[in-house]
Formats: sequence, C-alpha cells, structure tokens
Amino acid sequence: MRHPIIVKALLLTVSRSIAATTLLLLAPALIAAQELPLSASLHTDLQTERMFSRAEAGYVDDQIKLARAFQLGTGVVRDPAEAARWFLKAANFGSPMAQTEVGYLYMRGEGLSRDEQQAFKWFQRAAAADYAPAQYDLAYLLLSGEGTGRDFQAGATWLTQAAHQGFAPAQVNLAVLYTRGIGVERNEAEAVRWCQEAAKQRFAAGEFSLGLMYESGIGVVKDASQALRWYRKAAEQGDSRAENNLGGLYEEGAAVPQDLEEAVKWYKLAAEQGNGNSYMNLARLYAGARGYKPDYSLAYFWSLLAQRSPWPVFTGPSQRLIELLRSSLSTEQLTSAEAQAEDWADKHSPNAALDNLGETWSLVVLPTSSSGQP
Repeated sequence: MRHPIIVKALLLTVSRSIAATTLLLLAPALIAAQELPLSASLHTDLQTERMFSRAEAGYVDDQIKLARAFQLGTGVVRDPAEAARWFLKAANFGSPMAQTEVGYLYMRGEGLSRDEQQAFKWFQRAAAADYAPAQYDLAYLLLSGEGTGRDFQAGATWLTQAAHQGFAPAQVNLAVLYTRGIGVERNEAEAVRWCQEAAKQRFAAGEFSLGLMYESGIGVVKDASQALRWYRKAAEQGDSRAENNLGGLYEEGAAVPQDLEEAVKWYKLAAEQGNGNSYMNLARLYAGARGYKPDYSLAYFWSLLAQRSPWPVFTGPSQRLIELLRSSLSTEQLTSAEAQAEDWADKHSPNAALDNLGETWSLVVLPTSSSGQP
C-alpha cells in the first residue's frame, strides 16, 4: 500500500485538506502586494527620490511600490516598519490592495505589532470594496475564528464572492467547504465544478484537487486516467502533493504501466520540497517493497525523515521498522544515514512555501460533522 496524500472528502479537517492545496489560506496578501510590480525606477538615486516625492504627495501607486520596495529591500535598505508605514498611508487613502496588505502585516506581526483584530478590520474594509484577495483573507479569519468569532456561513459567503471573481485559491477552498458541508450544503458536484474553474486558470492546487477527486471518486466516477492527467498537470508546475500522488500511480501501475523508477523520480521531486508522504513512500520502496532493489541505508534515511516530518503523513514508519532497518546496518552506515538525515532536514523545509510566509497563519481546523457546526 502506498501512502498518498489522500483527502477523504478532501479530508477530516481543513488542515488536512489545505495540506492538499498548498498555500491556499496563506497567499492572497502576497499576491496583492505583487499586483503593482516594482519597475526599474528604483535603480537610480534620482528616480528613487522622485518616487519618494510622489509617494509623499499622496500618489497611492507610488506609496504601494515604495512600501513593497522597503518590504523586499529592492533599491532601498529593507525596513519592515517603513514598509508598513507606506502601506498604511495607501490604505488610509482607500486602496483595497494596501488595506489587504496591512491586514496581512498585522497577522504576521511584520512592521506592526501582531493584532488579529486589526487584521480583521482591514480585511473587512478591503473586502467591502469587492477586492477578492481581501474577501479570501476575511473568509480565513471567519473560518478559523482568529480576530473575530468563528462564523462558517459568513466565511463561506466571502469565499463564494472571491470565487465568483475568479480568485483561484478561493475557488479551491470553496470546493473544500462543499465536500464537507461547512457553511454550505454539502455538494460534491459543486466542489468539482469549483476545482474545474481553478484548473482552467492552470492553478496547480485546483489541478491537484481534481486529480484527487478522480482518484478517490469524490463528486465524479473514479477514473485513474483522469487522476493521472490532472496530477501530471499540477506536478509539472511543481506541486509536491501532485508529484507524490503521480509517483503513486506509477508505483501501482494505475492508468500507466507500472514503473518503479518513474515512481521514485516523482517521489524524490516531492521530497525535495519537504513532502513527508514522499519520504515514507521512498523508505518503503528502498526497503524492498514491490520487488524494488533494496537499499537499507536509504530506507533508514527516508524513514528517519518521515518519522520527524510534521506533514500529515498517511502512515508513518513504525518503530519496529526503524529497528529492523537498524539491525541490518553497520554502525558506520547508521551514523552516516543519521548525519545525512540531519543535513537534509536542515536544508529542506517541511513545507517550503508556507515557510516563506513565516509562522503567521495556522491552518483552519474544521469540525468533522456534516452539519458544519463545532
């Protein structure tokens, strides 16, 4: 049995479900900040001075560009507090993009003291202006209960508004709610429809979720060939969950001829991104599963990583497996594998994408009842 990132009904909690869909409750504020790209105008002192002058004069676009420059350290010395100051200026001039970014800074405590209630206020202002990323962030707070009381129906309403504007992360997360009946009536067909809308935009999480639905029979008839198709599309964009599950199809010979080397290739690509499920899949194959040529040093190495992974690993390595592998290796081999595992763990975040956003957002844990009530 391989260890896919299976999300039964897109899983028991949104923390598992969102683990299936990458950054989804994390990214919109960063997306917002990047909508006004920095130009070459920060590359000379004179042009930087002009931008400062225009920002001071109240030109909102320049205030946002300047804030972004201070946030990233592009053309100026990186200064989170100064970035926050300029985002606040633009936000007070009524820019929904800046208001969303201010909310995000309050959530992260970056340049501003961490304050979820202030974040809620700023997201709410931008959401009322029909700004999709803010609607998405506001839904996150309502679903998680951060900065406000938990309100599943209101969270679903704001996700729906963002989804109808074509905001792909909202579309996939709305699909999660439909599969669980959280804040909306449970409707797996509607969940499939929203994932399809996200996939039309080549949004990897939507493509992955469609693959998952076809593999698991969620809202559609099980179809391994369709699962293969959508996993491949997402995997080719670097989605580690899709890479892992694509490897699983090659391992099982589902919709493709069985090819263990191809499976290992995809598992390793997922592992490079810190995907804990792929660690376990590699450990199992290197231990000799499915007749794969055993390499107990590598099996032990991947088992150690799977054992310590914070990912929602479908089935982690048992202590008995660890001990069996240890008994098959010399002291020198054990020492080498353990040192390599430590080195790997230092260099590979368990979820590099989330890590890049800091530790601001906790994934939403929703109830397991179909009613959507706590």
